[in-house]
Amino acid sequence: MNTPTQKIITWADVDTMIDRVIVAYKNDDWIPDVVVGVIRGGAIPAMWMSNRTGIKADTIRASFRDNVVKHPHLPVSFLKRCAHSGDRVLIVEDINDTGETLIWIQDQIRAYQPDADRNVRYAALMDNTPSKFTDLNYKAQTINKDIDPAWIVFPWEK
Repeated sequence: MNTPTQKIITWADVDTMIDRVIVAYKNDDWIPDVVVGVIRGGAIPAMWMSNRTGIKADTIRASFRDNVVKHPHLPVSFLKRCAHSGDRVLIVEDINDTGETLIWIQDQIRAYQPDADRNVRYAALMDNTPSKFTDLNYKAQTINKDIDPAWIVFPWEK
C-alpha cells in the first residue's frame, strides 16, 4: 500500500493563511466578537487571530477518529453564548477535511436551539473541496484531496 505524501505547512504559511481569513471576514463586513478554536487543530490559529486582532479567543473540544466522536457534548456555556449572547462567533479549524467535525459542531449548536447559529460563522485555514461540510464561510486555501491525497502537516503537529 502506498502511503500518501506529506505537504508540510510552515509557520510562515500559517501566518499568510491567518491574514487571508481575517481579510475575508473584514471584506464581508463581519467582525467576530469571539474567535473559537476547535481543539486541537484550530486552537493555535484561533489564538493567533486573537493576538493579531485583539478579538477575544476561546476553545471547544471536538474531534473525530475512526468515525467516533471523542467528546460527545459541547459545553452548555458555549451553546448559550451562541444562542443568547448576541455575540458573533467565529469557529476556526486548521483544515475542513472530511467535514465531520464542523458538521457535528453545527448540529450540536442547532440541537440546543434551532436558530442558535444565526451569529455563528466557520473558518478554516485549508478547505478540502470534497468535504461534507459546505457551510464554511471563510478559508485561506482550497485543496482537493481526491486529486492530491497528501497528508497535510501543520507546524504544531511536528
